Amino acid sequence: MKVATHLLILFVITFYSACKRLPDPPQLVTKAFNEKFPHATKVNWAIENECCWKAKFVNNNRQHVARFNLNGNWLETKVPLNKSEIPSLVVDKALGLYPKYNIKKIQISENRKRGFAFEVILMNEDSITEIAIDRKGYLIEEQKIIRKE
Repeated sequence: MKVATHLLILFVITFYSACKRLPDPPQLVTKAFNEKFPHATKVNWAIENECCWKAKFVNNNRQHVARFNLNGNWLETKVPLNKSEIPSLVVDKALGLYPKYNIKKIQISENRKRGFAFEVILMNEDSITEIAIDRKGYLIEEQKIIRKE
């Protein structure tokens, strides 16, 4: 009987969670998104940190993530890259700066502050480091996160 009760409770919680709908982004946000990405498909919205809206979508047959503030101002767009698309200049610069790290992800990142960059996420056993490298191979941004076990 206890198992049946637990299963029923689990089912009700799962069903409620699946039916719970996130609010739609404000019209300012969707208007700005549609102007910037008029051919976007499969758009999924989520609110992020109560300060901005994040859209995951497909544009030109590629996965994208874009962020907009609550007023509809575009903040950034990120596009993951396949290994074959990553310039060797970027890989060489990243591993030259962090020779004891492994590259976990490289994506194109464009934002209002710095413009276009290759965003590289590197990891070793102690930390995760995210760097931004411009088209010429110059380091333009760096953020290190220490993992505590």
